[in-house]
Amino acid sequence: MLEKLTRQEQKVFDMLLEGNSLNDIAFKLNIVYKTVDYHKSNIYRKLNVKNIQEFYFKYGTKKQNDFLVNSNNENEQAAIVQYPVKNLKRLFLPACIVFAAALIIITAIFFIWNIFSDSSVFSVSAISVSRASVEKPLILTFFDNQCAYSFSFPPFESSDITITKDDNFTFYYTFTSDVDLQIFHFVFIDNSIEFYTMLSPGTHIKSHVKANTEYSDKVTVIANRTANSPQPNANLMYLHTYYYEGNPPTITFTRFELVRN
Repeated sequence: MLEKLTRQEQKVFDMLLEGNSLNDIAFKLNIVYKTVDYHKSNIYRKLNVKNIQEFYFKYGTKKQNDFLVNSNNENEQAAIVQYPVKNLKRLFLPACIVFAAALIIITAIFFIWNIFSDSSVFSVSAISVSRASVEKPLILTFFDNQCAYSFSFPPFESSDITITKDDNFTFYYTFTSDVDLQIFHFVFIDNSIEFYTMLSPGTHIKSHVKANTEYSDKVTVIANRTANSPQPNANLMYLHTYYYEGNPPTITFTRFELVRN
């Protein structure tokens, strides 16, 4: 039955066997929680299992199966589900995650500082922030997250700005992509408590984007949740492109203006 799984489902399958939670998998694969949950549902359906206990009975190690059979305590069962299959990874993966997180933070600080160092000052009550111009374009090279391409960053340069429920934003844009894109959209997210808590519905920017063609328009989005804090990682703009093919796109904005109405 395993041959029925897609490449991405196989990765989620392996990481579930290693005891990773859905949030852990989302972080390690750089995808949103709902995508991981969708892959998990597909895996259960294709493998004809109903829950994580049955999943481990069929595909887990003998140690995991014996413990689940002999234990009547649900907390003990939950604990063994979280026990990694490979002890080496228990020591190696956390170190890699810490190193990768530090590298990402340093790179992001350097990137944002260089791009946004001369942007204008604005008030909290009426935000209108421009991130790009013809003289200073905003150039974003998206990251490969194994099923699509994405890029997230704080859209406000002030640390006093918090996205709150029912905030109404208009996003004005002019951009070109160096490759064809099927779908291009964005969402506001809070990444300060759990991974990728959505603060707004996914908002469509453009479909069927042709390479080296300029597109200019505006879209409006209303936040449906309030960020946990005014910190930058709690108020992120998450740009996402589909489908997964070719090389990661580089998108150049000559207008990138976000206005809170």
